[in-house]
Amino acid sequence: MCAADTARSIKIGGIDVSVHNGTVDWKKVKNSGINFTVIRAGYGNSISQKDARFEENMKGALEAGLGVGVYWFCYAVNPEEARKEAAVCKEVLKKWKGKFAYPVFYDFEYDTEEYARKLGVEFSNSDRTDIILAFMEEMKKEYPSGYYSNPDYLTHKLEYSRLKEWPLWLAQYNSEPKWDCVLQQSSSTGAVDGIKGNVDTNIAYKQYTLKPIVKPIVKPTEGKTYTIQSGDTLWEIAQKEKTTVEALLALNPQIQDASRIYPGQVIRLSNKGSMPQTGKTVTVKAGDTLSAIAEKAGITLSALLKLNPKIQDPDKIYPGQIIQIAP
Repeated sequence: MCAADTARSIKIGGIDVSVHNGTVDWKKVKNSGINFTVIRAGYGNSISQKDARFEENMKGALEAGLGVGVYWFCYAVNPEEARKEAAVCKEVLKKWKGKFAYPVFYDFEYDTEEYARKLGVEFSNSDRTDIILAFMEEMKKEYPSGYYSNPDYLTHKLEYSRLKEWPLWLAQYNSEPKWDCVLQQSSSTGAVDGIKGNVDTNIAYKQYTLKPIVKPIVKPTEGKTYTIQSGDTLWEIAQKEKTTVEALLALNPQIQDASRIYPGQVIRLSNKGSMPQTGKTVTVKAGDTLSAIAEKAGITLSALLKLNPKIQDPDKIYPGQIIQIAP
């Protein structure tokens, strides 16, 4: 038992709900001062056991701006079944991944024991703890996870020393929590606007917030490029790109000898969006001729060819080729 030694600086009001609470008016719940909710996602190891109002409750709570966590009720009788329950829980939560910040809690309690006895299973403290840990460890691969428990279980039915590092949602009414916990279920007879009848009320002692999604900065590309690999030749690269060696050389004036390229060298494969017009170059368009380009640039064809020594045949230019028109 870990008694709280210091006053908790954070106390956030919340509730937990399931299908048994009926239709919830989440806007009224939010306006009543409730800031978070823990919603039952389901129970057991079958997708058919998803809580009938889970989707409705998730949508309503998130749209109302509440913090959200979920819980899954345990009917596992061994760790293997607990892992199966975790797998089904993940499937139920798939569409909501990244949209809620509070943990996924595993609820092992008296109804779990009653179900197991009908199957002839009696749990030891170690058995119960193994089952809870199996679920949480499986869930933790994708979600923050914790467990729901109460003073009776923590004192008499679990190996608490194996669980104390995990987030605890503690059911302890009408008093300050005697165990370190992130949430405390403080009443089962709360009254909250937007919900008919009694509702479980809770206090959060930790602030959970969604991490902002950081989008990678995408630098503007300078046309299509390729990094030379060992054994590459310009001819092979040209064949793959359905172009010619001459076209690649025109796009890569740094290559003085077509037979001399080296691994790690980055070459340009296309010119789209890569060469801003500076007044000293033009990009060849379909139908262009060197003579027409020279005339527009106000220079002779001979001068244009001197500025572009890689052009061997004045009659062979191609769209996308960069032509230098001034020194």
